Amino acid sequence: YYAGGGSGAMGGYESLPDPVPASQMVYDHVGRVLYGGYTGQPGSITVPTTASGTQSFNFTGTIGSFNASNLSVVGLLINSTTGEIMNANEGPLGFVGISENDVVDFFNVYPNPATTNATLAFDLNTSSIANINIVNAMGQTIYNQSVAGSNGLQGVTINTANMANGMYFVNLTVEGKVVTKKLSINK
Repeated sequence: YYAGGGSGAMGGYESLPDPVPASQMVYDHVGRVLYGGYTGQPGSITVPTTASGTQSFNFTGTIGSFNASNLSVVGLLINSTTGEIMNANEGPLGFVGISENDVVDFFNVYPNPATTNATLAFDLNTSSIANINIVNAMGQTIYNQSVAGSNGLQGVTINTANMANGMYFVNLTVEGKVVTKKLSINK
């Protein structure tokens, strides 16, 4: 409505053509996937239910080409008879389904955000090989290294000078079990 200047000033959009080219459009708080559709997932809540009780229902999906650090999960409790939203809550995107790691006692990445180097500190209670990989928000592995197994505290310094600014996921895999930390690069 503001493109072309017909409706006044709007943060620079008034100087863009109508329609605004998709490459210049900025989106905020947009539903990317609606699991269960607009009316919700039938049967996801069993009734009768009690106040302060808990129930769970799992949805599985993929992030695709979206930046995971910009995604949130919004849960809605919808009355299936009236369509009324009875309650809602928003939270950070969570990665679930990863088994508990009982071979890594400690894992940290610092400084965070990093500029030219990041140090991974981890404490293993096994002498198995540790595999480190760093994945960007697009799901691409941009760094991979294996570290000879050794019980106790270890430190690995990674050169981040050639990594683009953004959010990354640092995965430490030992004996097939994964621990993940976020790493922000900000130069």
